[in-house]
Amino acid sequence: VFLEKIAPMVHRVNESVTAERTRITKLIGHLDVGYELNSEQQAWLKSLMKKYRVKDDLTAATLRNALLPKVDVIPVELALAQAANESAWGKSRFAREAQNLFGVWTYDESRGIVPKKRAKGAKHLVRKYESMEESITHYITLLNSHPAYKALRDIRMQQRESGERLDGIAMAAGLIKYSAKGEKYVAIIRSMIHTNNLTDFRSA
Repeated sequence: VFLEKIAPMVHRVNESVTAERTRITKLIGHLDVGYELNSEQQAWLKSLMKKYRVKDDLTAATLRNALLPKVDVIPVELALAQAANESAWGKSRFAREAQNLFGVWTYDESRGIVPKKRAKGAKHLVRKYESMEESITHYITLLNSHPAYKALRDIRMQQRESGERLDGIAMAAGLIKYSAKGEKYVAIIRSMIHTNNLTDFRSA
C-alpha cells in the first residue's frame, strides 16, 4: 500500500523536473545560435539557479555544464527505498505528524517538530511539510542541489552520457553522506531495492 501510494507522487515530481530540464535544453539551443533571452526567460533561469545552487550566469556554458546536470530525475526505485527506510514504511512519527518521508532536518522553528530523542543541546528539528508530495519534491531538490550528493549526480550524468537507463542501485553509491551509517546505508538502500522489487515501479 505504501509503495502504491508513494510511487505516483515520485513520478509526478519527476515529470515536473523533466519539464524544467526540457525547457533549459531549449534555451541552451537558443543561446547557441545567438538568440537573446527575454526578461521572463532570464527570471525563470535565475530562479532555477538559486533553487539548484548554481552561479547566476546566463551563458550557454553555465546552463549546460552547471545547471542542466542538477535538473534531472531521481529514479523511482531509489526514492521509494529511501522513503520506506527513513519513514518506517510511512509509520514513523515524522511521516504521520510532519508528512516527512525522508528524515530531512531544518533549523527553522516555524517549519519543524522537535525529535523526542534529540540530544541535549541539539537544535535541529524534523522538517514539516503540507503533504507527502511536497516532502518528495524537497527531497529530490536536495539530492539535485546539495554539495554532499555531487557523487550521485556524477553517476547519473555518466549514465546519461553513455545512453544508459538511469539506475537507482548504481546512484545509491552517492548517498554515503545522507546517513551517519555511510557505506552501510548504501548497502541497506540497495538491499531494499532488490528485496522489494522496486524497479517494478519505474513505469508511471
